[in-house]
Amino acid sequence: MTAQLIDAPNNIHIWAERFDRDFTDIFAVQDEITGNIVGQLVPELGRAEYERVKAEPPHNLDAWGVVPSRHSIPCPADQGRNS
Repeated sequence: MTAQLIDAPNNIHIWAERFDRDFTDIFAVQDEITGNIVGQLVPELGRAEYERVKAEPPHNLDAWGVVPSRHSIPCPADQGRNS
C-alpha cells in the first residue's frame, strides 16, 4: 500500500511512503500510517501558521507576545526528532 500527503490547493507533494506489511493486523498498519502522517503534518502546520502570523500585523500588540511563547512549548510530535 502507498500513502501520500498532498497539499491539494497548492499542488504540493508533502510526503509519501510505501507500506509493505503483513496486513493481518490492519489496525497496526492503520496506526503506523496515521503516526507517519501526523509526524509530517504537525511541523508543517506549525511553520505555515507561524509564517501566516508573521505576515499579518497584529491589531493588538499584547496578542503578539503569545506567538513566541507558543513556539517555546514542546510539541509531543517533535519528541525524538533531531536526537
